[in-house]
Amino acid sequence: MVYRYDLGNKCLYSDDVFLPPMDYDMTNIGTCFKCNSHLKSLSTHISNENIPDRKKHLIASVCTKCSSVYVNIYDQNWSWLDDAEPEIFEYDQQLSEKNETQASSPKVFKIPVYNDVIYTLEGLETIPEEQLKAVFSSTEIEAIFHKAKNEKNVRQYYHRARMKYKKFEEIFGIKLEI
Repeated sequence: MVYRYDLGNKCLYSDDVFLPPMDYDMTNIGTCFKCNSHLKSLSTHISNENIPDRKKHLIASVCTKCSSVYVNIYDQNWSWLDDAEPEIFEYDQQLSEKNETQASSPKVFKIPVYNDVIYTLEGLETIPEEQLKAVFSSTEIEAIFHKAKNEKNVRQYYHRARMKYKKFEEIFGIKLEI
């Protein structure tokens, strides 16, 4: 079975059969096979099998670290069956308006999940100080750097900083995983 995923419309194609999205919840659903990081769901689909007992749940998911995309396949009882790597594309609307015969040729590209994911001290040092200060106090910034260096830090300050990671990600598009 060949899968293609339309990123723009969040639609899945199974052997060129269109499967519209049923759900768009972005939740953790597993671990990436390539880098062991988290997989987040992009959309949920149901196969169009003619026999009701054979319908499958298909979840398009993406790795939060390496941006690999998968189709996770489950039976009707949500028991895992298999995984597949789909071709990723985005339907080019401008092309379809110019020439209907060329509209079926997709534009293939890699999915960016986060602008940046910071795991190391080197990555942390690339973030401008002004961005850090916009969300974290000076003691929290110091605690984050100590943690990145594997040095002793004040647990209270580090804990408060971690509570603000999501806010930092929402504002600047940078995910901290230190």
